[in-house]
Amino acid sequence: MGIADGADGVASVAHGRGHGPSREPVQGPPHGGLGIKFLRECTADRARKNTLVKLRLAQYSQRKLNEIAEAERIDYDDIHAGLLYLYRDPKRMAAGVEKWKLIRDHGNRKRSLARMMWPRSSRPWRL
Repeated sequence: MGIADGADGVASVAHGRGHGPSREPVQGPPHGGLGIKFLRECTADRARKNTLVKLRLAQYSQRKLNEIAEAERIDYDDIHAGLLYLYRDPKRMAAGVEKWKLIRDHGNRKRSLARMMWPRSSRPWRL
């Protein structure tokens, strides 16, 4: 028996009887339990904890990559200068800066270069 998702969200189940797929919803215990587990993770406290776990994993991975590259003398085009986030909307920038606080407070350096640093006449873009 094979299962394929239809465009309408209802799974088609091919019974292999030569009559083509039937259009009956496929339900099973894993689907309901997965939804409950997902919803349990959708709280501010869990989001904070999960963010910090991902941050520690990313920091560990970067350290290990650097150690291996140095030990094995691997030369590749890595960039340690950081990332640049551009915001057109001041409200979205403020929200982004607010989100940075959690990871910045846990060892990830972030700085904000306010758009006020550039005179309006010298900006090649329009905000």
